[in-house]
Amino acid sequence: MSRKAYDKARTIDKRTYKQLWQELKELIVKEYEVRVMKEDELFISIAGEETADIEVLRGKDYIHVQLWYYDLPEHLAKKHEQHQFKTATDVINEIDHINCSIKEAKKHSKLTTEEQQLYRKGQ
Repeated sequence: MSRKAYDKARTIDKRTYKQLWQELKELIVKEYEVRVMKEDELFISIAGEETADIEVLRGKDYIHVQLWYYDLPEHLAKKHEQHQFKTATDVINEIDHINCSIKEAKKHSKLTTEEQQLYRKGQ
């Protein structure tokens, strides 16, 4: 591939990616409770959870999604440390997956210590 063709292709990718980010931001703001919104970063509140947020951050050519936990169980923290995605569908799926994981963890946090250990092994 010639350098000229590569540069043109890269310009197309950047333009497409910028549009993807703008449309994804609009969707997230409409569908989720956004606590902080910056040009290239969003923090989504987690229902009923004061000590955790979901960060959605625009990278150079990917979208980064991460669970920021402050006192959630360690197994959840490891499960959702960092993920990078190329599509809006994958980003939304990860946000929903994090929300479901936290709901499940809350439900199971009322279990006995032995039951909690069994639950964590199943994760």
